[in-house]
Amino acid sequence: MLRRLDSQGRTVRVCLVSHGLVKHNCRLQPWRYLLDTALALATAAHDVTLVSDGLPGPDSEETLCGLSPVRVARRIGGFGNAGHDLAVTVNGLSPDVVLWHVGLTSFLYPHLVKDISAPVVGIFTSPVYRPGEILHLSPFKLVQGYGLSALHVLGLVVPGTLIRGALQSGRLRYLVVECETTRRRLVQRGVPGDRIVVARPTIDEAWFGARALEEELADIRSDLGLSDRDIVVGYFGPPDPLRGLPVLVEAVGMARQENSRLKMLALSRRRAGEPNRWHKRVDRLDADGWMQVVTGFLPQDRLVRMLHACDLIALPFEVVPSDAPLSVLEAMALGKPVVTTDIACLPELVPDSAGVCVEPGSVDRLAEAILSLAKDQQLRQQLGRQARERAYEWCDTSVSVGSWNALLSECREAT
Repeated sequence: MLRRLDSQGRTVRVCLVSHGLVKHNCRLQPWRYLLDTALALATAAHDVTLVSDGLPGPDSEETLCGLSPVRVARRIGGFGNAGHDLAVTVNGLSPDVVLWHVGLTSFLYPHLVKDISAPVVGIFTSPVYRPGEILHLSPFKLVQGYGLSALHVLGLVVPGTLIRGALQSGRLRYLVVECETTRRRLVQRGVPGDRIVVARPTIDEAWFGARALEEELADIRSDLGLSDRDIVVGYFGPPDPLRGLPVLVEAVGMARQENSRLKMLALSRRRAGEPNRWHKRVDRLDADGWMQVVTGFLPQDRLVRMLHACDLIALPFEVVPSDAPLSVLEAMALGKPVVTTDIACLPELVPDSAGVCVEPGSVDRLAEAILSLAKDQQLRQQLGRQARERAYEWCDTSVSVGSWNALLSECREAT
């Protein structure tokens, strides 16, 4: 393996600990961010070892980003489920620094990494919500989207004193977050700002290469049954209600009453074995002919081609499941104007110059934003250019790697 010396001229051994580091999660957040971090550090020639759960099997034995995870039988669930066996495994690797995947609810456990001998840096991937951003949801929606909403509702009651106490009295030295919004909101809860480091996520370069498809645009749209006159609203991701797909369908239907040229392309990510209660509903949505639904976990090149056929992309999250959703950055990298919502970190990702943020769950506001963009091609092009520039700014790997190098060096110095 490549080795890189830290700023003091010494090799840094890094151990990254998280549940769920398996092949089928590689493209999903938060694991994508964790694996991109591991890959960036390994490429910068740090000595990186992954530790995750999963019993021996074809999937759990896969190499991830060129790294073979060390497996523990017990599920890793934040600090509280670390367990003696996991601590023995991590300590046996003799790391200089341990990177531990955490969220708000991790701090409800009283003994934070007490048996880990090396300094610990928490990779914090949870959005920090204000009460109004969660509690405006109806009980029906909260129950319907329980898989997304439960931890975030619980996170509302996690006091900053628990996080501050962990940073002051345990081996936890720093928290690394994905965006300034999360950093600011943690500080507002009383977490010391000088113990929080921002390391932005990155996306694959393929998303920036969509311009090369411009000459093929007519053929791509024709293959999808779309004409040059159609104004296509794109959506991609799971069809979970709290990600906003049902609201978007209703909003496009409303907008079509004023502009019949509007159509919708929904790329509804679906994997074998997943619950199909939402997928069955989505499969019925294209009955009127103005909406096309493509289900399945699409290869990235096909996903990029299909989204390039859209005139704008709408991702109206009612709950952001993991901080700094990559789908928003990917849409922006395509040079498409993005319509999203004004919750959590989304206004930071999509400023007014690069897209539109509307009230979550509002069909009327979403329809207005879609109509505004549909009638103004020049505005769409302007916002698309700014979105692309914003995505470039966000995805500068040298900035994140520089932050990590400085942090690892400081943690090693403190031992």
